[in-house]
Amino acid sequence: MTTAAQLADLEQGMQSFGAVFGHAPAAYRFPFLEETPATLAVLKERKITVASVDVGIDDYKPNDMRSAALVERLVQRLHAAGGGIVLMHDANAATAEALPALLNAIRDNGYKVVQLRWE
Repeated sequence: MTTAAQLADLEQGMQSFGAVFGHAPAAYRFPFLEETPATLAVLKERKITVASVDVGIDDYKPNDMRSAALVERLVQRLHAAGGGIVLMHDANAATAEALPALLNAIRDNGYKVVQLRWE
């Protein structure tokens, strides 16, 4: 995305979030994890934390989306990273269907799901 597109996306997201929740979000994740100095400056000015990720399961790619494949990728990447924040896409039906198995794999491999909170 261009910087202009990122700023437009950010502004639209802020307006939508504010309309629903009545306040600005505490955190923002850049689309495609692409940040620019301009978008970082806007977030800093608005006191919005940048949320990033440590592990992705590539559930946005049109590759093997079977539950077993998603779980295998998750476990391999969590082990390689030693844990961390996992990126999954809630709009992907395969991820939604695999969610119980993904959560079980997280637990069964000694990791846990936590809520991220910003004050």
